[in-house]
Amino acid sequence: MRRKILLTFLTCTALLSTLGCSLSNKSFSSAESINSSVESNIDSKSESSSDNKKEIEAHLVELANGITAKLPSEISEDYLLPTINEEGYELSYEVNQSTIENGVLKYINGREDITINLTIIVSYEELSYKAQANIIFKGVEMINEGLKNYLQAYKEKLPSLIKQDYIAPLIPHNNYSCSLKVDGHAITHNIVKYIFPIERKEGTFEITVKDLQTGDELSETQSFIYEKEAVATLTPKLYIDTSNVAITSKDNYVNGFVTLEEADEKGIYQTTLNRAGMKIRGRGNSTWSLPKKPYKIKFNSKTSLFGQKAQKDWVLLANYVDQTLVRDYLAKALGSTLDSFAFTPSCHYVDVYLNNDYQGSYTVTDQVEVKSGRVDVERDSSNEDTGYLVELDQRLIEYGASGKNETWFEINARDGGNSRNIPFDIKYPEVDEEFFRHEQLLYIQNYMQTALTAIANHGKWQNYIDINTAVDFFLVEDLFKNVDVGYASAFMYKDKGGKLFLGPLWDFDLSCLNQGHLEYNLRQHYDWYASRWDKNPYCYYLMKDNDFKKALKERWNEWSPNLLNDINSLIDNMTRLIKTSRIRNFEKWDIIGKDRNWYTSTEVYNAKTYDAQVALIKGWFNNRIGWMNEEIAKF
Repeated sequence: MRRKILLTFLTCTALLSTLGCSLSNKSFSSAESINSSVESNIDSKSESSSDNKKEIEAHLVELANGITAKLPSEISEDYLLPTINEEGYELSYEVNQSTIENGVLKYINGREDITINLTIIVSYEELSYKAQANIIFKGVEMINEGLKNYLQAYKEKLPSLIKQDYIAPLIPHNNYSCSLKVDGHAITHNIVKYIFPIERKEGTFEITVKDLQTGDELSETQSFIYEKEAVATLTPKLYIDTSNVAITSKDNYVNGFVTLEEADEKGIYQTTLNRAGMKIRGRGNSTWSLPKKPYKIKFNSKTSLFGQKAQKDWVLLANYVDQTLVRDYLAKALGSTLDSFAFTPSCHYVDVYLNNDYQGSYTVTDQVEVKSGRVDVERDSSNEDTGYLVELDQRLIEYGASGKNETWFEINARDGGNSRNIPFDIKYPEVDEEFFRHEQLLYIQNYMQTALTAIANHGKWQNYIDINTAVDFFLVEDLFKNVDVGYASAFMYKDKGGKLFLGPLWDFDLSCLNQGHLEYNLRQHYDWYASRWDKNPYCYYLMKDNDFKKALKERWNEWSPNLLNDINSLIDNMTRLIKTSRIRNFEKWDIIGKDRNWYTSTEVYNAKTYDAQVALIKGWFNNRIGWMNEEIAKF
């Protein structure tokens, strides 16, 4: 019945058309269309007989309705549109008045459902009929492969076993960010707190990564184990065997083997590295002259220690002048929470035995060097614009080192009538490598001078120096009042085509009231230190720049709210974890309250017990953070 009504209506339409009456804007619904609103527009200029024309027009409608009935209501991939195969009849499609090519409706990949209006056009000679159908492009969860890979890379860095406070990894990325919850709770400063359970206890990481451009997020959980306290406090043992050959030089290596033992879940020591071939020498500057010696180990092949990336070069820090044994470890732990630093050396406590003779509590840490997984810049290039690692080292001038303008160089700082030269040692490229050219020394010298001059003249210094690492470097160094920030072990690096980066962080044993060679006021919790004229020249000029101070204030306000609590917690956990080890260390090196040397301040000397030493450093951070809060608020 409905079909007869439709045909009658079409017949009337055709009749009116022949009489000059236009029905081009008239629309009606097709009885056989699915999820569509069909509009007809029959434009007849044909001079065919009236009956034949009516028949064709009716068939056009029938064909269009048949096509519409075949269309899906929704699609989630490209769709091959229906065709007709009747002589003389043609079929085409349009979307937004654009003809669809090759009969393929291209799927629009979106996050939300998208409805498009498809026009179906069937024609015969000069007669045509148009129908419309709404088709939904189903939205899909669009997950960027890069985001998946970023999540996977982060998961792979997370440990399966935690024996101490753990600094969650930072993987800086321009497009993605990551947040971590532990046991359902958000963490601050990326610090996963070790809870000292009586027995092994399971914990859960909840990792959420986000695409900063699209807002897409991915979340996954991953379990881990808190080692029980009795095992966690058993410090790993590192044995060095040189066949009783003495290590007497910082230049000449002695061959030997390294064995590492770690406590298993029952508290029984197991060998995790067995007689790995290596060579060892002394290291350090003033620290090499002290009774407890620091060392550098070079394995014969790349070796992983404590789950870190396998490398040949590792450092054993003695921490002799630090009567808490935690200052350097703490600084690097805090640096690891700051995402501007692409690399901060790891730290792990070990008890060291040299030819079976106990040497004390040490920390194993990464060598600051240009390598993949450390200072990762371009290597082995003779180009001027390549990867560089340099060290501010005042000793080059103080001790009259040879090789000026060959292996090290100076840049000049001026302020009013004041002028001083600052020496930098080229750590990479190594000048004895075949690819090294003198022009490379001139290039990095000119770059660093240009950068310094730009800051001093309030020029476009951010074209030369990365502001984020400059801010974080300054905050950590000045939080500790580290004496080496303007003296030695102050590293900077630059990659090919990149800016100058301050860092990595290194050598914090002479900090936090432990700078006995400084006058009283310089080692107290007040006043800025790194930005003094006689200290780090870059920090000096940066603290006169409003853009830098603004960025520093923003970073401090973000970093500082829970900083004191986290520092105190880190100190408590570190000292608890090494309790047995540090007791034995200070039995061998009986210096607390007794050592009166150039590096021993009055405050440190007067702290006669280990607990007093810990209270001293905690008091330092309480006062220092309070002072920095007040001063930075004035910016």
